[in-house]
Amino acid sequence: RPLQYMGFNIDAAHLEHILVNTSFYPGIVHYVGYSLIENLSTRYADYYQASRGNPPYDLTDKQLGEIMSDNALNEKINERIRWTLQVDLRYFMLARCIAYLYYDNPENNKSGHSLNSIIEYTSLLEISCLEHMNYQEYMSLLEEMKEMGILVSPSEGTFRLRQRRFLDAIGSSREKIESDIRIAEGGINV
Repeated sequence: RPLQYMGFNIDAAHLEHILVNTSFYPGIVHYVGYSLIENLSTRYADYYQASRGNPPYDLTDKQLGEIMSDNALNEKINERIRWTLQVDLRYFMLARCIAYLYYDNPENNKSGHSLNSIIEYTSLLEISCLEHMNYQEYMSLLEEMKEMGILVSPSEGTFRLRQRRFLDAIGSSREKIESDIRIAEGGINV
């Protein structure tokens, strides 16, 4: 609706594309809207002809594609994911365990990783803030992460990242994840 007030005509397919690719994060949706307005004011001639007159401006695939593929948008998404996970250190540590499982057991990425595997990796990675938790506490945190839009459960008792692109925000490699865990726990800076 705000983009309609600004003179854009956005069809359902484009709207769905925006929502899916912004992971439904309100701040990111707002950033896409801002980018559209900025794009219109700086590159009007690339998408529209003055002879066509005034608004409404139909959003084009090319225009949306350029905005959605912009590195700044991807960094904003990663930033919002990190902010969400930083609400509680345990969220970020669980996300790191699941990301580590993505690298170690890629065959389970689509079907999800079991709670037992996640608990095992919290021990292997020596994550102290998760050491003394019981099964139900793990399950509660993972369910909260589902509600936050970070995880999904493809089947009962399994968890995976809602979108594979979340890996970039959580940890781009095993080594990076291990280093981030040590830093977060006040350990050795690697």
